[in-house]
Amino acid sequence: MYHSPDGDSHVYDVFVSPDNDSPDQRHKIVEVETSPEKRGHVEGDYDKLAMAYGDAVWVAADRKGARRLIKSLSEKLDTKPAQRGSVSEISEALDSPGAHELLSITDLRDEVEQ
Repeated sequence: MYHSPDGDSHVYDVFVSPDNDSPDQRHKIVEVETSPEKRGHVEGDYDKLAMAYGDAVWVAADRKGARRLIKSLSEKLDTKPAQRGSVSEISEALDSPGAHELLSITDLRDEVEQ
């Protein structure tokens, strides 16, 4: 947690480099958003992730947190995902430089345990 890759002036909540077991060879830059309603903070994190080399992955507590996050990111996103679906449905609609994927904390735990 709170890692800064070599030569990078930014600090990320989680930065994951690919290895031989990774599904792809892209870095994952993860932002765990505990205050999705704080628009200015969320937009700043988006800008930081958009400049990073790799896939920007956001983590929200649950579906309600995911909806708040998307609302705070609404002016930054290239696509406007519907906020009525599940977290995975919202995630599927993301395709912006600073937001490639969205997970709930439960989804993240499931992926880590695999």
